[in-house]
Amino acid sequence: MRRLLRSAATVIAAQPFYAEEMRALHLAIDLYRHRLPLLDRLFLN
Repeated sequence: MRRLLRSAATVIAAQPFYAEEMRALHLAIDLYRHRLPLLDRLFLN
C-alpha cells in the first residue's frame, strides 16, 4: 500500500498544478499517522 501511495505521489507531484494539493495530502497523512499509529500499522504496511 505504501509503495502504491508513493508511486501515485510521484506521478501527481510531477504536475505543477497539483503541488499544493500534494503538500496538503502529505500533511494530512502525517497527521493521520501520528494520531492513529495502530491503524497505520494495520493498513499502510
